[in-house]
Amino acid sequence: MTMFSDNGVSESASVSTATTSVIIAGNGAGRVFEGEGVVSGGGGNTRLLIDYPEPYRSDILDYLFKPNYGAGYTHLKVEVGGDVFSTTGTEPTHARTREELDNPNMNRGYELWLMSEAKKRNPDIKLDILQWGAPGWINDFSTNIGNDNNIYYKNANSKYAMYSQDNADYLVSYIKGAKRVWGLDIDYVAGNQNESFVGLDLENPSDPNSPSYLKNYIVNILRPTLDRNGLQHVKIVAPDIGGRENEPYNPRSPWAFIDEVLADPALKNAVSVIGYHYVKSTSAETAQNSGLTLWESEGWTGSSNWESVNNQKGALDLAKIMNNNYINAKVTKTNVWHMIASSYPNLSFPKTGVMVAGEPWSGNYTVMPGIWAAAHTNQFAQPGWKYVDSGCGITAGGTSYVTLKQPDGGDNYSIILVTGNSVETITFKLTGGLCTDTVHVWKSNAVQQFIQQSDITPWDYSYSINVEPDSIYSLTTTTGQQKGLSDYPIPASQSFPKNYHDDFESYDGGETPKYTSDVEGVFEVSEKFGGGGKALRQVVAGPMKQWDAWMTPRIRYGTHTQLGDLDWTDYDYSSDVLIEGCGKDMYGNETPGTVSISGRVGTKPRQWINDTLITGYKLQVDQVGDWSLRIADPLKDSDTILASGNVPFSAETWHQLKLSFSGTNIKGFIDGHLVASLNDSTYASGMVGLGSGYNYAQYNSISVINR
Repeated sequence: MTMFSDNGVSESASVSTATTSVIIAGNGAGRVFEGEGVVSGGGGNTRLLIDYPEPYRSDILDYLFKPNYGAGYTHLKVEVGGDVFSTTGTEPTHARTREELDNPNMNRGYELWLMSEAKKRNPDIKLDILQWGAPGWINDFSTNIGNDNNIYYKNANSKYAMYSQDNADYLVSYIKGAKRVWGLDIDYVAGNQNESFVGLDLENPSDPNSPSYLKNYIVNILRPTLDRNGLQHVKIVAPDIGGRENEPYNPRSPWAFIDEVLADPALKNAVSVIGYHYVKSTSAETAQNSGLTLWESEGWTGSSNWESVNNQKGALDLAKIMNNNYINAKVTKTNVWHMIASSYPNLSFPKTGVMVAGEPWSGNYTVMPGIWAAAHTNQFAQPGWKYVDSGCGITAGGTSYVTLKQPDGGDNYSIILVTGNSVETITFKLTGGLCTDTVHVWKSNAVQQFIQQSDITPWDYSYSINVEPDSIYSLTTTTGQQKGLSDYPIPASQSFPKNYHDDFESYDGGETPKYTSDVEGVFEVSEKFGGGGKALRQVVAGPMKQWDAWMTPRIRYGTHTQLGDLDWTDYDYSSDVLIEGCGKDMYGNETPGTVSISGRVGTKPRQWINDTLITGYKLQVDQVGDWSLRIADPLKDSDTILASGNVPFSAETWHQLKLSFSGTNIKGFIDGHLVASLNDSTYASGMVGLGSGYNYAQYNSISVINR
């Protein structure tokens, strides 16, 4: 006799049902499961979360990190900010200058706060850090390495700057600062710049036996620097690049790093985890047979809808990936990018994340199916459990299944199934000492997620389950799982306040003001130039170590932060502004200082090309009074100048800029004087922004009044 579960498909159903029998040997081979994690980074995709009011902010964090409540992530990987654009925006550095390295500011940004909040909810969560970019002083001109003739990299301090002693010292200062200020122990550090293939370049291209820059950095610089500073416990993950073959920007196979690791005992000893991005549930045979720990250290890039929408993978795909990564690639941890959709909708990947929280002014958020797709693994197995290979596979009907067993002699187990597009009956036969107690069943589909079903009672070490198409099931002999629900109703969605004002007096120095989102550059509260209070200051004034993983440097004309509502149409927007002095362009050349305000800022037409450029209208003036009212259009090589002129204007002096929109009429004011009044219909609505060249600039008394 075989026991069946009641999961909505009766034994008498007229639908033809495929059948599969799986014999699970609990004492058989299998690798150690290391949990499922999440990534916060890539510049600002988590930016708005910290601005949420309580109790809603804590509720959101509970859904992400609280064990047996929501997703229950057991690994958090964050960006080490570098004052540089890195996908959605910019995250600030802890050491803006070489001098600051000895006394870094560990309160900038939000990633350390996020790690602290995750640790409060799960003290066992693993913490991981990765760089997208770095401040310009890293391996500066005087210590340039590499022999690259590309003028961009030559003047941006060499494309190999991230493989320097400066950079290792920079990472150590972050790790030690996280412990000193936040009490956080960082467990893992990436040995490479995010997705940068330049580290695979040979130091001597004419010698095929020459080490790569990445190998030399890990073995001779990063690992010794960590050890000298008492950080032997911090493990290195590498190479943190895409795992796909035939990338046009990568001259070597991405898996060539595995060959380098296997050929060099020192490198193999220095690297604890082989991590690749977006492996599509495949890995090189040499990697699978290497005995090394394999992770998808970044993957998924989907929306939290149940099914895929507009080429963004959904929650069902997320569950499939987590299963298939082990079945096909022997990947034992998958880290999902990105954690939460918590950015403005006009930026890159605005809907990517396992849940949505983009309205801190209202407190509204959405618990999406992606949370429960993750819960189907994370609430049923803990890091340290063991995969049972005989209980892992894919049926003829397309259902993937993995079996995970309790460690240390325990006999509890869980099976996670992600079904194909047809009805199936699957029979599990238990051997090798697996528990034969009651099996608890949880199910998710497009209609309902994470719902407990009727229990199954095995008989004679066997039981069967009828499964529906396009669903996720977790079968377990454990208890304690729950579908968490906050005590506080989620507030209704509301638009950004129509009238907005900020003089920044309520913030501490170095803070990021509420609701501002830095796209390029870094805007933080500072003492007001000339005294008398506080102001917002743009603090990036020179070339950074850019994130140019694909060897296609992005065009950067200046800095920009934004806030507001894409639906704003007719409004007056003003700010007091001050230029502190000259700046430098992306090549290190001195340029006149500029300052600007922007209105009707809209959605970027492309995600990857010219990422930092915005749409909208910009009123810009430089330190000698040359002004222009322009259309910002990323699809053109330069802005379209609508009007221009010269006014009395000087650096180190406060002035006022104002834009007024009414239908197609646009007016620009400088120090209360009308300098332009014209009609243009290019942009009908949008947010507001502040900007500058790569020079220090200040802003105060920001005001938006909608009509």
